[in-house]
Amino acid sequence: LEQAISERLDKNSNTATFTLKDIEELDILDSIVSESFRLASGVFMVRYITEDTEFETPAGKSYLMRKGDRVAIYPPAIHKDAEIFEEPMTFKYDRFCNKKVFYKNGEPIKHPLIAFGSLCPGKRYALLQIKWYLMTVLTRFQMRLQDGQHAEYAYEYHGHEILPPKKDVQFVFRLKEGAPQLEMAHS
Repeated sequence: LEQAISERLDKNSNTATFTLKDIEELDILDSIVSESFRLASGVFMVRYITEDTEFETPAGKSYLMRKGDRVAIYPPAIHKDAEIFEEPMTFKYDRFCNKKVFYKNGEPIKHPLIAFGSLCPGKRYALLQIKWYLMTVLTRFQMRLQDGQHAEYAYEYHGHEILPPKKDVQFVFRLKEGAPQLEMAHS
């Protein structure tokens, strides 16, 4: 992030300007956000079947899903799968870097965070907001966890979007002197 800012910094105004494309190309920041979602996601999704569909499992069993039925989908079920994600319970900031491809049963997974292939129409905008917030906070503040602090997920909240921590995590932060301002380019 520091390198991306220095490359775009106007030293006269102490402002770094980013386009949407610039933000989307911040590979490590994108990986950190994806890895955070992978570990903290707890959402159940319910969808209606719009037409009769034959569903076949990797084991070869076949099931009829009838039009009008509802199906519950639980994307986090694959997020802790060691076949897909090496050391699945460990946060790895660079796990998703370089457009890494993940596999299950020897087959590539098109969308490893939403394995059934459906994408949220607001995903791009939501990710932009999250990344812009992180860029702003990381640029303007020095932060560190207080000694002995770490986050543990409250797994009893599965089904409620993002899992909250079991307890508040104490950290120290202070404003960085002379921190550059970030600006979004209008395009």
